[in-house]
Amino acid sequence: MKDIEIYGRDLGDVLRKLAVDAGGRYRRSYYLRDITTTGSSTLTRSDQMEIIAGDSNNYLDLVTVAGSNTSTNAIRVDIRAGTSGATLDSMVIPSANVAVHTFEVPLPASEKDQNWNARVNQSGEISDSPVIITLIAVKNP
Repeated sequence: MKDIEIYGRDLGDVLRKLAVDAGGRYRRSYYLRDITTTGSSTLTRSDQMEIIAGDSNNYLDLVTVAGSNTSTNAIRVDIRAGTSGATLDSMVIPSANVAVHTFEVPLPASEKDQNWNARVNQSGEISDSPVIITLIAVKNP
């Protein structure tokens, strides 16, 4: 193991040095405030809600879907492009738990000014407990 002096150096420089020494790569993930948009809504039963409103100047490509379930039942949530659009992703949120799905390649919006919706898709035993859905999208002109 090599000693690396980090005083007065940028953390990125240190990480690059470690990656080179180890013969590999590193990735530092972060989001830029001006190119992302987020939305969150609480759903119950078979609700469908707009999570992120459309942007007439940009495509909003979906990056992350997160859900929190307070119910004693696992609940499936469908992510849709537009109010009556096709289901583009589904996520089962375990009972009394959270689930997060981050796309390696963002899920592209098909048009500008397209909103992203979520809908509880539950058959059988339905809970009245709320499910909180949060979406993160990147803006592409």
